[in-house]
Amino acid sequence: MAWNGKLVSFLLHMEVMLPFTMASKINVAADQEVVLCCPAGCKETISPTPNEVVWNYNGNSIIRYMRTGVYKGGTTEKYKFVASDHKNFSLWLPNGKEGQYTCIVNGKEQCIYDLRVWTVLKEIRNRYLLRGETVLLEVISSGNEYPRIEWFSPRNAKVTGNEPRWELCNSERRLQIKNLEVQEDDGTWKCHILPDGPWFSFGVKVIDFLNVLGDNGMTFATIDSRVVLSCPLNIDLSKEKNVGNFPELQSWELMKDNKVIVNENLPSNANSTYPAKEITNVRLEDAGKYQCRFIFAKGNLNTSIHLIVMSVSGSSLGLHADKENMPLCCHISASLPATAELCWAHTNETRCQSHLPNNTFCEENATTGTWTCSLKVENNMKISINYTVAEEPTVKMTFPLVEILSGVGALLLLLILAGLCGCALKPIRRKRQRARRMAQAKQHLLEKKTCQCERELTNDYYHA
Repeated sequence: MAWNGKLVSFLLHMEVMLPFTMASKINVAADQEVVLCCPAGCKETISPTPNEVVWNYNGNSIIRYMRTGVYKGGTTEKYKFVASDHKNFSLWLPNGKEGQYTCIVNGKEQCIYDLRVWTVLKEIRNRYLLRGETVLLEVISSGNEYPRIEWFSPRNAKVTGNEPRWELCNSERRLQIKNLEVQEDDGTWKCHILPDGPWFSFGVKVIDFLNVLGDNGMTFATIDSRVVLSCPLNIDLSKEKNVGNFPELQSWELMKDNKVIVNENLPSNANSTYPAKEITNVRLEDAGKYQCRFIFAKGNLNTSIHLIVMSVSGSSLGLHADKENMPLCCHISASLPATAELCWAHTNETRCQSHLPNNTFCEENATTGTWTCSLKVENNMKISINYTVAEEPTVKMTFPLVEILSGVGALLLLLILAGLCGCALKPIRRKRQRARRMAQAKQHLLEKKTCQCERELTNDYYHA
């Protein structure tokens, strides 16, 4: 009985002392202010004023209160009592050191704290990484115990470790993210040390092409239009390329059918304008798949641009007068996704079709007027082109009475004028003929007389 009484007395004594001697575990971040309460429960004051209050760190006295004053174990340390002059003997630490802290009041232990300090490597707090890379996020502590740790994605999804690309390891102190994607991994990741420990944040910037989901990389253009082929990144080069851990960007390439058509070097002092290829007069042969590539020192980013060209064909002669309609066809240079459709619109009527044999949608009964062919993807119009059907000009075969009379009158007038001119010129011709005959007669007589005189002179000489 005596032994049992002593045992019960000892257990009761332990039960009284247990709340004060059990160590409280506290998790804090490095360089974080810490207040360790004394007495336990953070009562503001100790009453009556004690004769002595001592704080020990790992068994060594670091600060002591006595009625004669406050004494520190090291003069260079910045820790202090919160307000000893107001009987508040809680310990204030500007940046807590990992270890055990004990508060002793008048020679009796009031409270014990096991302080664990967690740190994060500075180089992984904010990182720039390329799409498809792997990143490791980690919190570090030298303690041997492993508290529960929770991780949250930039979309506030709790990491369970069962995700295909997210892996927890080293008792949840590490989170490995594989094959980085902008949609799920870009942003701020958070880590919480349970139950009431610090929160840590990790900035992960995934470099990728801007709007990678838009239209599945398709760019649309109509025949004879202007189009710019560009693949900008989701970052501002002028602001972020000078950040210390930003990957070095070297050059940009644009290829078609595995042939390089544009290759530009991107020096470190380049502005924020991304290179582009402009086609001023789109032809059908410009359609096809282009490959865009940014070359970094530690890897490449690749994407594709699918240029789809729309054209409309119809009769070049227009609508014949003896026909009421003509075929009109809208052609797309490549197959479209199931959510796309071509539509013909005329006046207040619209007809659409998603199943396109040979990537062509024809309107067999196109009447005169303006027809519009448009391409829609998920009910959003991407491009459209207008085509005007006009009647073919025809030759008129009728002969109006006024035109006939006018022609006859003009012909008669010409005949009259010709007759008058003939009558006026006839006497003139006669006079000229008479003058010509008289001149010829005179010439003939003159020649005859000359010949006769010569004969007479010859005969007189002979007689002589």
